[in-house]
Amino acid sequence: MIWSRARGSCRHCAIWSCRIAVDDFGTGCSSLNYLVRLPVDTIKIDQSFVALMTQSPETMGLVSNIINLGRSLSLQIVAEGVEEEEQMKLLRPVCYDVLQGYLMGRPLPESGVRPALHRFFRVGLAAGATTPWCRCR
Repeated sequence: MIWSRARGSCRHCAIWSCRIAVDDFGTGCSSLNYLVRLPVDTIKIDQSFVALMTQSPETMGLVSNIINLGRSLSLQIVAEGVEEEEQMKLLRPVCYDVLQGYLMGRPLPESGVRPALHRFFRVGLAAGATTPWCRCR
């Protein structure tokens, strides 16, 4: 009963073009059940895994497996908490969709968003740069 209500709520959100993400995947209450029972669009890999990738091959293996699981379900993947170049370099070969974290930029007040986007598109794309945090499939 709870799952059918949750599914209905998610579908109602989809009518309004909302996307559903499982946040902090792999920790706490996030569950594989969500991936098969709800119309989920995105898995957000918890930052605790990203932080340990550089120190632990086992954790890197776990992150790779989460990415492969998401790919097999045609889900977008977001790696949270990317703060170091080394983390980005480890994520690149396993085909990420989006990186999120201080390496890409600090949070901005509303007044800073427009100038930051303007600088990025004027300077970054004009120079032919690709974004380090997003790659098209």
